[in-house]
Amino acid sequence: MIFLTLLICVSSEKSWSWEKDSISITRELKGAGLKQDLVTKVNLLKPMSCILKETISQDWFIDIEEMPKSLKIQFFSKIDIELPSSLSSSHNFNIYLDDSIEFAYPIHIRYNDCDLENDYKKISLLAPVVECENNIYKINTIIESQVPIGKLTHLPGIISATGVVVLVTVVWICLTIHNLKKSI
Repeated sequence: MIFLTLLICVSSEKSWSWEKDSISITRELKGAGLKQDLVTKVNLLKPMSCILKETISQDWFIDIEEMPKSLKIQFFSKIDIELPSSLSSSHNFNIYLDDSIEFAYPIHIRYNDCDLENDYKKISLLAPVVECENNIYKINTIIESQVPIGKLTHLPGIISATGVVVLVTVVWICLTIHNLKKSI
């Protein structure tokens, strides 16, 4: 039930557009839940080489194995997909472009620490820095999401419910073993 809530409750400011000189970029976060698709459309109005310099904050991660094989990508570090956001760090990678392109890759929201007061945490996904023909463009926009997090005040109830479920399961297993021994 909690997992279903996570899939439904992640809300986002989903898209942005940017244009400068001979370049336009649109980006949209599609889907809902802990795994979404980041769709990027780059339109180059003249032939040129560009680099999208991506920084993914510790609240998100990409799985290198899920990246489109058609893209020329350079990763600068390993990405531990198992770490929660509190133990993770941001990661950087470059995407090299020679032409207009539209591509998508999955992006995942990391688990976040519980909080005493808040039910949600706001997380941000930065826009890339764009480098084309020795010009560097900093895009000052972000995609934001509200992510549900555990509330520490719920901890006693969760521990109690877990204890009851474990106890009932152990009793059921013992009764099943006892009945099997009787029937042999």
